[in-house]
Amino acid sequence: MNTSTLKGARRTTVIVIIAAFAASAIIGIYALLTGDMNETVGKVLGTTAIVGLASVSILCHLAIVGRAIRVIGFVGIVSSVVAFATAMVMIWTTWGDNWEAQNQWGKALLLSALLAGFLAQANLLLLLSTRRQPVIRYTLRATFVAIAAVYICVLLLSLTDGHIADGWNDGFGRMVGVFAILDALGTVLSPVLGLVLKSKEPAAVGSVKLTVTVSAEAAARLKTAAEKAHVSVETLVANILEK
Repeated sequence: MNTSTLKGARRTTVIVIIAAFAASAIIGIYALLTGDMNETVGKVLGTTAIVGLASVSILCHLAIVGRAIRVIGFVGIVSSVVAFATAMVMIWTTWGDNWEAQNQWGKALLLSALLAGFLAQANLLLLLSTRRQPVIRYTLRATFVAIAAVYICVLLLSLTDGHIADGWNDGFGRMVGVFAILDALGTVLSPVLGLVLKSKEPAAVGSVKLTVTVSAEAAARLKTAAEKAHVSVETLVANILEK
Protein backbone atom coordinates (compact mmCIF):
# COMPACT_ATOMS: atom_id res chain seq x y z
CA MET A 1 0.00 0.00 0.00
CA ASN A 2 1.57 3.30 -1.09
CA THR A 3 1.69 6.45 1.02
CA SER A 4 -1.14 8.27 -0.78
CA THR A 5 -3.47 5.26 -0.52
CA LEU A 6 -2.63 4.85 3.16
CA LYS A 7 -3.30 8.52 3.88
CA GLY A 8 -6.60 8.30 2.00
CA ALA A 9 -7.67 5.22 4.00
CA ARG A 10 -6.82 6.92 7.28
CA ARG A 11 -8.65 10.09 6.27
CA THR A 12 -11.74 8.09 5.29
CA THR A 13 -11.65 6.17 8.57
CA VAL A 14 -11.42 9.37 10.60
CA ILE A 15 -14.40 10.81 8.68
CA VAL A 16 -16.42 7.65 9.36
CA ILE A 17 -15.57 7.84 13.08
CA ILE A 18 -16.65 11.47 13.32
CA ALA A 19 -19.85 10.83 11.34
CA ALA A 20 -20.75 7.74 13.38
CA PHE A 21 -20.32 9.43 16.75
CA ALA A 22 -22.07 12.59 15.54
CA ALA A 23 -25.05 10.53 14.36
CA SER A 24 -25.11 8.62 17.65
CA ALA A 25 -25.04 11.88 19.63
CA ILE A 26 -27.87 13.41 17.58
CA ILE A 27 -30.06 10.32 17.91
CA GLY A 28 -29.33 10.05 21.64
CA ILE A 29 -30.21 13.71 22.26
CA TYR A 30 -33.40 13.35 20.22
CA ALA A 31 -34.43 10.25 22.15
CA LEU A 32 -33.79 11.94 25.50
CA LEU A 33 -35.67 15.13 24.59
CA THR A 34 -38.67 13.39 23.02
CA GLY A 35 -38.77 10.45 25.38
CA ASP A 36 -39.21 8.22 22.35
CA MET A 37 -36.61 5.62 23.25
CA ASN A 38 -38.00 2.61 21.43
CA GLU A 39 -36.31 -0.57 20.23
CA THR A 40 -35.48 0.82 16.79
CA VAL A 41 -33.81 3.92 18.23
CA GLY A 42 -31.80 1.68 20.53
CA LYS A 43 -30.67 -0.44 17.61
CA VAL A 44 -29.67 2.63 15.62
CA LEU A 45 -27.70 3.96 18.60
CA GLY A 46 -25.99 0.60 18.95
CA THR A 47 -25.19 0.50 15.24
CA THR A 48 -23.59 3.95 15.20
CA ALA A 49 -21.57 3.10 18.30
CA ILE A 50 -20.34 -0.14 16.70
CA VAL A 51 -19.42 1.72 13.50
CA GLY A 52 -17.36 4.15 15.55
CA LEU A 53 -15.59 1.41 17.52
CA ALA A 54 -14.85 -0.59 14.37
CA SER A 55 -13.46 2.52 12.70
CA VAL A 56 -11.19 3.26 15.65
CA SER A 57 -9.81 -0.29 15.61
CA ILE A 58 -9.25 -0.15 11.84
CA LEU A 59 -7.41 3.13 12.28
CA CYS A 60 -5.08 1.36 14.73
CA HIS A 61 -4.51 -1.45 12.24
CA LEU A 62 -3.70 1.04 9.50
CA ALA A 63 -0.81 2.36 11.61
CA ILE A 64 1.50 -0.40 10.39
CA VAL A 65 0.18 -1.33 6.92
CA GLY A 66 2.90 0.83 5.39
CA ARG A 67 5.62 -1.32 6.99
CA ALA A 68 7.17 -4.71 6.36
CA ILE A 69 4.91 -6.25 9.05
CA ARG A 70 1.79 -4.99 7.26
CA VAL A 71 0.25 -8.48 7.17
CA ILE A 72 -0.64 -8.17 10.87
CA GLY A 73 -2.40 -4.90 10.10
CA PHE A 74 -4.43 -6.54 7.33
CA VAL A 75 -5.37 -9.43 9.62
CA GLY A 76 -6.50 -6.88 12.17
CA ILE A 77 -8.64 -5.08 9.59
CA VAL A 78 -10.31 -8.37 8.62
CA SER A 79 -10.99 -9.20 12.27
CA SER A 80 -12.55 -5.76 12.81
CA VAL A 81 -14.81 -6.23 9.78
CA VAL A 82 -15.86 -9.68 11.03
CA ALA A 83 -16.57 -8.27 14.50
CA PHE A 84 -18.61 -5.44 12.98
CA ALA A 85 -20.67 -7.83 10.82
CA THR A 86 -21.28 -10.12 13.80
CA ALA A 87 -22.37 -7.19 15.94
CA MET A 88 -24.82 -6.09 13.24
CA VAL A 89 -26.36 -9.57 13.22
CA MET A 90 -26.65 -9.51 17.00
CA ILE A 91 -28.28 -6.07 17.03
CA TRP A 92 -30.73 -6.36 14.14
CA THR A 93 -31.80 -10.02 14.37
CA THR A 94 -35.07 -10.79 16.12
CA TRP A 95 -34.03 -13.82 18.09
CA GLY A 96 -37.26 -14.70 19.85
CA ASP A 97 -36.76 -17.95 21.76
CA ASN A 98 -33.81 -19.06 19.63
CA TRP A 99 -31.39 -18.93 22.55
CA GLU A 100 -28.95 -21.45 21.08
CA ALA A 101 -28.34 -19.43 17.91
CA GLN A 102 -28.11 -16.21 19.92
CA ASN A 103 -25.55 -17.83 22.21
CA GLN A 104 -23.40 -18.97 19.28
CA TRP A 105 -23.48 -15.55 17.65
CA GLY A 106 -22.65 -14.01 21.01
CA LYS A 107 -19.55 -16.20 21.27
CA ALA A 108 -18.54 -15.24 17.73
CA LEU A 109 -18.94 -11.56 18.59
CA LEU A 110 -16.91 -11.91 21.80
CA LEU A 111 -14.02 -13.72 20.12
CA SER A 112 -13.90 -11.57 16.98
CA ALA A 113 -14.17 -8.32 18.95
CA LEU A 114 -11.45 -9.40 21.38
CA LEU A 115 -9.21 -10.43 18.49
CA ALA A 116 -9.76 -7.08 16.77
CA GLY A 117 -9.05 -5.23 20.00
CA PHE A 118 -5.93 -7.21 20.86
CA LEU A 119 -4.57 -6.86 17.32
CA ALA A 120 -5.23 -3.11 17.42
CA GLN A 121 -3.25 -2.97 20.66
CA ALA A 122 -0.45 -5.10 19.18
CA ASN A 123 -0.29 -3.05 15.98
CA LEU A 124 0.19 0.16 17.94
CA LEU A 125 2.95 -1.48 19.98
CA LEU A 126 4.58 -2.74 16.78
CA LEU A 127 5.36 0.87 15.92
CA LEU A 128 8.22 0.38 18.37
CA SER A 129 9.46 -2.81 16.70
CA THR A 130 12.27 -0.99 14.86
CA ARG A 131 13.86 0.22 18.07
CA ARG A 132 17.25 -1.35 18.79
CA GLN A 133 17.24 -1.20 22.59
CA PRO A 134 17.05 -4.77 24.02
CA VAL A 135 14.82 -3.69 26.92
CA ILE A 136 12.18 -2.42 24.47
CA ARG A 137 12.36 -5.55 22.34
CA TYR A 138 12.04 -7.88 25.34
CA THR A 139 9.20 -5.83 26.81
CA LEU A 140 7.33 -5.99 23.50
CA ARG A 141 7.82 -9.74 23.23
CA ALA A 142 6.63 -10.32 26.79
CA THR A 143 3.58 -8.13 26.15
CA PHE A 144 2.70 -10.01 22.96
CA VAL A 145 2.97 -13.31 24.84
CA ALA A 146 0.63 -11.97 27.53
CA ILE A 147 -1.85 -10.75 24.90
CA ALA A 148 -1.85 -14.14 23.19
CA ALA A 149 -2.23 -15.96 26.51
CA VAL A 150 -5.26 -13.90 27.53
CA TYR A 151 -6.95 -14.41 24.16
CA ILE A 152 -6.27 -18.16 24.16
CA CYS A 153 -7.70 -18.50 27.67
CA VAL A 154 -10.86 -16.60 26.71
CA LEU A 155 -11.12 -18.67 23.51
CA LEU A 156 -10.91 -21.93 25.47
CA LEU A 157 -13.43 -20.71 28.03
CA SER A 158 -15.85 -19.76 25.27
CA LEU A 159 -15.47 -22.95 23.23
CA THR A 160 -15.90 -25.18 26.30
CA ASP A 161 -18.66 -23.09 27.88
CA GLY A 162 -16.37 -22.50 30.84
CA HIS A 163 -15.79 -26.20 31.55
CA ILE A 164 -12.04 -25.93 30.97
CA ALA A 165 -11.82 -24.13 34.32
CA ASP A 166 -13.52 -27.04 36.12
CA GLY A 167 -11.29 -28.49 38.81
CA TRP A 168 -8.99 -25.47 38.87
CA ASN A 169 -10.92 -23.87 41.75
CA ASP A 170 -9.89 -20.23 41.24
CA GLY A 171 -6.63 -21.15 39.53
CA PHE A 172 -7.72 -20.57 35.94
CA GLY A 173 -9.19 -17.17 36.71
CA ARG A 174 -6.09 -16.17 38.64
CA MET A 175 -3.89 -17.21 35.72
CA VAL A 176 -5.93 -15.13 33.28
CA GLY A 177 -5.75 -12.21 35.68
CA VAL A 178 -1.95 -12.43 35.89
CA PHE A 179 -1.60 -12.44 32.11
CA ALA A 180 -4.06 -9.55 31.83
CA ILE A 181 -2.04 -7.49 34.32
CA LEU A 182 1.19 -8.26 32.43
CA ASP A 183 -0.55 -7.25 29.23
CA ALA A 184 -1.62 -3.90 30.70
CA LEU A 185 1.81 -3.34 32.25
CA GLY A 186 3.64 -4.01 28.99
CA THR A 187 1.23 -1.82 27.03
CA VAL A 188 1.96 1.13 29.31
CA LEU A 189 5.65 0.41 29.82
CA SER A 190 6.67 -0.09 26.17
CA PRO A 191 5.84 3.41 24.86
CA VAL A 192 7.26 4.98 28.03
CA LEU A 193 10.54 3.16 27.46
CA GLY A 194 10.41 4.23 23.85
CA LEU A 195 10.20 7.88 24.86
CA VAL A 196 12.82 7.66 27.62
CA LEU A 197 15.34 5.80 25.46
CA LYS A 198 14.65 7.68 22.24
CA SER A 199 17.82 9.72 22.49
CA LYS A 200 19.93 6.78 23.64
CA GLU A 201 19.83 4.56 20.59
CA PRO A 202 23.01 2.44 20.45
CA ALA A 203 25.23 2.62 17.43
CA ALA A 204 25.69 -0.57 15.47
CA VAL A 205 28.92 -2.49 16.07
CA GLY A 206 31.46 -1.72 13.36
CA SER A 207 29.34 1.14 12.03
CA VAL A 208 30.81 3.86 9.85
CA LYS A 209 29.63 7.44 10.03
CA LEU A 210 28.52 8.64 6.60
CA THR A 211 27.44 12.15 5.67
CA VAL A 212 25.02 12.47 2.74
CA THR A 213 23.53 15.63 1.29
CA VAL A 214 19.87 15.37 0.22
CA SER A 215 17.28 17.82 -1.01
CA ALA A 216 15.05 19.71 1.39
CA GLU A 217 12.04 17.74 0.16
CA ALA A 218 13.77 14.38 0.78
CA ALA A 219 14.90 15.55 4.22
CA ALA A 220 11.33 16.51 5.11
CA ARG A 221 10.04 13.10 4.02
CA LEU A 222 12.71 11.35 6.08
CA LYS A 223 11.86 13.43 9.13
CA THR A 224 8.15 12.67 8.77
CA ALA A 225 8.81 8.93 8.40
CA ALA A 226 11.15 8.95 11.41
CA GLU A 227 8.56 10.71 13.58
CA LYS A 228 5.93 8.12 12.62
CA ALA A 229 8.35 5.31 13.51
CA HIS A 230 9.37 7.07 16.76
CA VAL A 231 13.06 6.88 15.88
CA SER A 232 15.72 9.37 14.82
CA VAL A 233 16.33 10.11 11.14
CA GLU A 234 19.77 8.49 11.43
CA THR A 235 18.28 5.25 12.79
CA LEU A 236 15.59 5.20 10.11
CA VAL A 237 18.12 5.61 7.30
CA ALA A 238 20.40 2.97 8.86
CA ASN A 239 17.49 0.50 9.07
CA ILE A 240 16.63 1.12 5.41
CA LEU A 241 20.22 0.68 4.22
CA GLU A 242 20.77 -2.47 6.27
CA LYS A 243 17.75 -4.30 4.81
